[in-house]
Amino acid sequence: EALDILPAHLRGTDTMLRACTQLGHACFEQQKLREARKAYAQYFSWLDDSTQVDVLACRRYGTLMLSSKEDLKTAQQISLYWCRAEPSVESWLFCGIVFEKQNQNATAMRVLRCANDLDNRHPTVWGHLALLCLRKGDVPLARKALTQALRLGLGDGSLLEEMAKESLRLGRMDLAEFLVEKALECKESIQSHEILAKILLYKGQMDRSRAEFESVEALAKHKGESFERREPFASVLAAAHT
Repeated sequence: EALDILPAHLRGTDTMLRACTQLGHACFEQQKLREARKAYAQYFSWLDDSTQVDVLACRRYGTLMLSSKEDLKTAQQISLYWCRAEPSVESWLFCGIVFEKQNQNATAMRVLRCANDLDNRHPTVWGHLALLCLRKGDVPLARKALTQALRLGLGDGSLLEEMAKESLRLGRMDLAEFLVEKALECKESIQSHEILAKILLYKGQMDRSRAEFESVEALAKHKGESFERREPFASVLAAAHT
């Protein structure tokens, strides 16, 4: 709240820029994320071309902005600040993810290839390249990128889950099943179990599909989340209780 009553002649000074980043970092580390967002937003609103950008502020504020579709344009601007201040695989990867989330897939692919040029042994970069290949339907190239990602130790369950959904959309059931099982090795996820249940249902493996849908219900109840039985999958759940 102190930022709101700051005298005009102090706004944007080096001292206040440092104060904003220090406040943002302190709030971020204490998980006071609303306050962190406000401090970081003020910091970036005062930046000009002569200011040395705080890279940690880019990383943290950018991460906060990724969580909402409404904030993706802000995340894009932050990613550009970050790439200019510190051109690294992490900054280019973040920038690529921002464009990917906005479905600007061609731009995301170009940016991620730049990240790959900086470090071709980064598993998450290869993983996002695989996802983008699946989005454009290039399954052979996606498999090559995926092989590299897994060989290098990709352990991002959410990313693997996204790849599984794209494979399901393309009708590549075996690839989708492989990916969602890899995702579940990384983390338990209601959505991953539901994707796997749908895949198994499409493949006619009713008993396994029923077991996965039961896992979805059990996980949802454990987490206190609602689970709506949706057709045509509701019939599988109904059969489980007969």
